[in-house]
Amino acid sequence: MFPAQDGGRVHVFFHGGYWQQLSRHHASFHAPRFNGQDTSYAAPGYTLAPNLDLAGIVDQARRAVEFLARTLRAASTEPLSIIVSGSSAGAHLAAMVALADWSETELAERDRKSVV
Repeated sequence: MFPAQDGGRVHVFFHGGYWQQLSRHHASFHAPRFNGQDTSYAAPGYTLAPNLDLAGIVDQARRAVEFLARTLRAASTEPLSIIVSGSSAGAHLAAMVALADWSETELAERDRKSVV
């Protein structure tokens, strides 16, 4: 994660690569742009196929965002704001994270509504 401020706003970007190639290191070039807007930036990695099936990769993406939400909540009193995006396969992961049933997690109700 590339911190920009001591606040609760973070942009999470999932890399593309057909779920089979590339890594989080290919997505770090976005960080300065977001940091310049007082937004932290995270580019989580995930296990590539065929080492993990698609359901497992989606679960890893959701868990990464859940971890970030808990970490931000513990470090800040600011309202939590998490924006997810990605390119190609990463856009699919971002959509699946945004559509996740967050009621099954340990996140507080107010945090569940902050993932978009």
